[in-house]
Amino acid sequence: MARGQDTPPEALRQAPHDFDAEVAVLGALLCPPDLQNPSHEVEVVRSILSPSDFYEEAHKYIARAIFALAEEGESTDILAVAQKLREDGKLDEVGGIPYLTRLVDDRPPGVDIVRQAERIKVLALKRRLIAELEKAKAKLHEEKADPAEVLAHLSLLVEEAMTPPSQRFIPLEEYFDLPPGEWLIPDLLPRPGLVILAGRPKVGKSLMALDLALAVGMGGKALGRLDVEHSGKVLYLALEENPAKKLEMLLPPEVREREEIQTNVKVAERWPPLEAGGLWELKKALVEHPDAVLVVIDPLARLRRPPKAGSDVYTLDVQVLGALQVLAREHNVTILALHHTRKAPALSEDAFTSVLGSTGITGVADATLLLKRTKGEDQAELLVEGRNIEFQTFALQWNRGWTLVGKAEEVRMSEENQEVLDLLREFGEMHLRDIAEALGKPLPVVKQRLYRLRLAGKVERVGRGVYRLKEQGELPALPELPSYFVTNGGEEPKNPTTNGNSDSPPESNKVTEVTEVTEVTPIPPSPQRDDDPDPPPRPTTLALVNEAKKVLGEIFRSIGEALARDDRGGDDGGRPPPQKF
Repeated sequence: MARGQDTPPEALRQAPHDFDAEVAVLGALLCPPDLQNPSHEVEVVRSILSPSDFYEEAHKYIARAIFALAEEGESTDILAVAQKLREDGKLDEVGGIPYLTRLVDDRPPGVDIVRQAERIKVLALKRRLIAELEKAKAKLHEEKADPAEVLAHLSLLVEEAMTPPSQRFIPLEEYFDLPPGEWLIPDLLPRPGLVILAGRPKVGKSLMALDLALAVGMGGKALGRLDVEHSGKVLYLALEENPAKKLEMLLPPEVREREEIQTNVKVAERWPPLEAGGLWELKKALVEHPDAVLVVIDPLARLRRPPKAGSDVYTLDVQVLGALQVLAREHNVTILALHHTRKAPALSEDAFTSVLGSTGITGVADATLLLKRTKGEDQAELLVEGRNIEFQTFALQWNRGWTLVGKAEEVRMSEENQEVLDLLREFGEMHLRDIAEALGKPLPVVKQRLYRLRLAGKVERVGRGVYRLKEQGELPALPELPSYFVTNGGEEPKNPTTNGNSDSPPESNKVTEVTEVTEVTPIPPSPQRDDDPDPPPRPTTLALVNEAKKVLGEIFRSIGEALARDDRGGDDGGRPPPQKF
């Protein structure tokens, strides 16, 4: 039988192949039992072979046409395939309809099509390995060739070749039976997974990563308060600077000498780029340390080669980061890679768009941590999002390392509310407008804060727009005095003197005599509703509030003297003494 169009036999012997096997497979596919639908054999062969696995160029074109028709649910008989080849401009190149007819006529009867397809696959793999070895041989002859890079490329090729497509899939029911993902640190570091920790230079990313690594290696708390669920060995690639100085900052000498740190945290300061054998070396390291649970790469840029001009950066990011993610899953570890953010502001309201590089980096990562800190400040925010992580923002405080204070929104609200409480504690009762003026905030913002504080039972409203701190029951209440209680002529009573000892009785027991009792009718308060509109500006000022405080102080001193007289017996010696403060 003719092999394509004028193909010399010597060319077919240049590489491993089986021409008869290719004829047997294609002849069977061109003769479907049902001329309206593709045969079952097509689906079987498609699961084993791709068009490029055929050695003869004509057979590659024919296989591509057959697979395309089957994908569309069309018949793969000779006429249908011929029409598809005509549309692709390849019919004459393969030998026309006569060659397709000879493929059907020359196919051996009773052949096992699956076995022939598997043989074609093995021979295609041999040809590919021969070609790659020739490339590797030529590469190694170059003066600046990196043997590790060549070895890594060949190892990945062999691993891919040794995993048949049928083993890369699992039944859906088995997929649902897979164990759920675990955590190294809940809601922060999933296991397994690839996690990106991004931030601007010098904001404290390395110190945070080292804190997480020490917590995982030693067990205990991360960032001062997060529990570590799985502790174990940590492989730390410190490619930018030696972590010794950071350790001195984070840990006292006695802790640095602990056995867990010496045993469970391993540091490497040099590593080849991922594209130049670094990925293969990392895989070897994980094989040598099967008890490792965390790998830290600080920073990721030191393990990447600069992209060539005109290259597709997104595709490169997806390929390299995807390889790291696969490595993490294969060895059930968490890979924490530190990365930079852009100097310019984020491209959109999504803060994670500030991560340097293409969106392929955050798209591949299982979780992304974004550290935001204003230069010179000892506070920061950590934004967290991921596939199985609800978006959160944590507040951090710097104190010889990062400490997680709580959720940023709760901390921010607490600080804002504390401003109001401090103001009321200093000045007593204040009007809404005075509070807004003192804080330099708009009225609606201050009203919202006061509303939250009222719900929390921290403040109370005592008039239209007037607020004060609500008593929390820390001190016993003073006894109520009649509304008609007035002193002689309104003069301020003198304080009793002591002998230098607070427990000694006063030198003078003279009591100010009440000479006049006047009935005072209280003024009824005006009707008040919680939903009243903003009242007009009041004439009260902070100065009037201070003056009122002085008057209240005089009244309370008078009350204190009266209570002191009762404590000494006085005219009503039989009266029980009041409760002491």
